[in-house]
Amino acid sequence: MRGFTLMELLVVLAIVGLLSSIAITSLVNARIEARDSKRIIEVADVSRALYRYANDHAIYPPTLETLVAQAYLSNVPEDPRLQEPFIYKVTRDGSRYYLGVNLESSKAPALLADTDAVRIGISGTDTSGCSGEFRYHCYDTSRLLP
Repeated sequence: MRGFTLMELLVVLAIVGLLSSIAITSLVNARIEARDSKRIIEVADVSRALYRYANDHAIYPPTLETLVAQAYLSNVPEDPRLQEPFIYKVTRDGSRYYLGVNLESSKAPALLADTDAVRIGISGTDTSGCSGEFRYHCYDTSRLLP
């Protein structure tokens, strides 16, 4: 008689299940890293637009929509998962800004190089929660006028 025993079939199914769970976990992690990379790139784009705006107007804009209206940005970036705009705040005198975004991974290398908003007097830290405005791990940047 040719064929497989029940035990052999169960072992094969267990191996296939294990391999597929590893593949799915890797896929989920790759998607998280891709979304975080997109967020970091968009923060850099917005920061460059803010810098150009400040050079032209001697203050930072009151909203990110101002950058779009004046053609410094093509659109206001949104979080790829939450579909919410980035956190942008500017001081009353327009001399400093804060730009923050949620990162899903606490292991993102960018978190080691970001700027804490606390340094410029706008609330924010690099912990999960970030003063209630962030749902994951905040990547933030801030700057004085150039």
